[in-house]
Parts: sequence; structure tokens; C-alpha cells
Amino acid sequence: MSERLSIVIPKKLKQRLDGLKDRMHLDQSSLIRNLLNVAIEEKEKEFAIQEFQKGRITLGEAVLLANTDYWTLLDILHDRGIPANIDIEDQLKEIQQVKEKKYKKFIN
Repeated sequence: MSERLSIVIPKKLKQRLDGLKDRMHLDQSSLIRNLLNVAIEEKEKEFAIQEFQKGRITLGEAVLLANTDYWTLLDILHDRGIPANIDIEDQLKEIQQVKEKKYKKFIN
């Protein structure tokens, strides 16, 4: 189900949007949906990584918050030089969450 959303953007941004729309041969709505999806995915990951780095959430919670899978998140952490230090309590929490199938959508 879709919902209508109205926004007001600066003229320069609209010009850039129009240029990209023409180069990609997309209609405006499709392009904006695509851009929003990419931006939201990136923001979800960034926020999850920040919260994980601050120790506010576990790695498993970061996976859920980032709406990704363990391997992708671990790769991002590795690429950024962020240690994925997981103590025994966190490991036990993760095992329990796997048992409760909280990560089911990320497991093939």
C-alpha cells in the first residue's frame, strides 16, 4: 500500500533531481522512491553502528536496527576499524534471540 507525501525542496535540489531523473530515464516519483530507500538504508546502518559503538545496543540489536544481516554489519564494522567486541553476556543474549527466531528474516 502506498501513501502520498508532499515535500518542498530548494530550487537547486529540484534541478539536480531533474538532471538525475533525465540521465537515469526515470519518472520523478520512481527516482525519489529509489533515493529515499537508499538513504534510509544508509541512515539505519549509520545509526545502528553509532549505537553499537557507544555500547547502547548489542551486535544482534544493531543487526536488527540496521535492517541487515550479521555478515554485512560485521563487514562494515571491519572496514571502519570498529571492533565487534562481544562479551559472554552478549553472546548468550544473541543465542537466546536466535532461539526465539528474532533474526529469521536474515537467515536463508
